[in-house]
Amino acid sequence: MTSNFESKGHWFLPENKDLKIPGVLKFDVFEGATLELYGTLKLYADFYKPEAVNEALILGTCDDGRIITLYKSFLSFTHTNSNGITIVRYYANFVLVGAHFQELEDLKFKCIKSRIFNLAEWIDMNGFERPTVSSSEVIVNYKNPDDIEFTIDENTNGKLSFFHNFPMFGKISSIRMNQFVNFEAYSKVEHSLSEILSFHRKFQNFLIFALYQSTHPESIILHSDNFIEENEHFSEHCDIHLYFPISSRNRAPKILSKIFNVKI
Repeated sequence: MTSNFESKGHWFLPENKDLKIPGVLKFDVFEGATLELYGTLKLYADFYKPEAVNEALILGTCDDGRIITLYKSFLSFTHTNSNGITIVRYYANFVLVGAHFQELEDLKFKCIKSRIFNLAEWIDMNGFERPTVSSSEVIVNYKNPDDIEFTIDENTNGKLSFFHNFPMFGKISSIRMNQFVNFEAYSKVEHSLSEILSFHRKFQNFLIFALYQSTHPESIILHSDNFIEENEHFSEHCDIHLYFPISSRNRAPKILSKIFNVKI
C-alpha cells in the first residue's frame, strides 16, 4: 500500500463478462486508484444512463497475471476522440488484488492482517540475540517473539504477530534480515469490508494515542471463505491485498517518543 503501481489489462463488469475493455489501472499512494479505459463497459445506450455513473464492482485480468476487483468506482471523465474511440476514466475507492468478486454479497471477510507504520517501533520487541563476533566468524541468533494475543469482542480475537524476511538466493555477498509485526483480527462470523476495516482502524487509533502522532497502514491482507485455495495436500485462504489512498496528513515520521508501549 506504500508503493505506487500500474497494471495493464482487460476490464469488465460481472454481469457483462463478454465485453472486455483494454485499459490501465494506476494506483497512487496518496491520490488513489484511477482506471482509464479505451472503450465503455456497457453498450452506449446503457452507458449514458444516469445510473451508469457509479459502478459497484469492476473486474480486471491484468497482463502481469494479477486479478483485480475495483470496489465503489465512479465515472470521473469521458471523451470521444477524432478516431471515434471513447476514453473513459473511473476513480475507485478500493482495489482488491487477488480475487474477482462477482457480487456485492461476496464481499465478506473473516480475517484482516495489517502492517502499520511505527507499530514495530512502538512494541519495541525483537528476536535477535547479541551477535557473537570473532576474527573469522559471526554468529547471529534469531527467534520470532511469541505472538501477543487478545480479545476484541465475543466473536473476534486479535493478535500482534511477528515475522521476518531472510532472502537467500544467488551469490551471497551481504545479508540483511528484517523483523516485521502484523496486527491481525480473526472473526468467527463474516463481516463486510467496512466492518472488517473497523478492527484495523480502531487499533490504528489506539496506536495514534499511544504514539501521540499519526500513523498509516503499510499493507492490508484480507481472507474470505469465498476464496480458498485447495489441493490434495492443503487448504488455505487466498491472500487478498487491499489498497486505498493514504491521506497526506497521515504521512507519519519515525517516532521519537511515545506515551507508553506494549510492555506496560
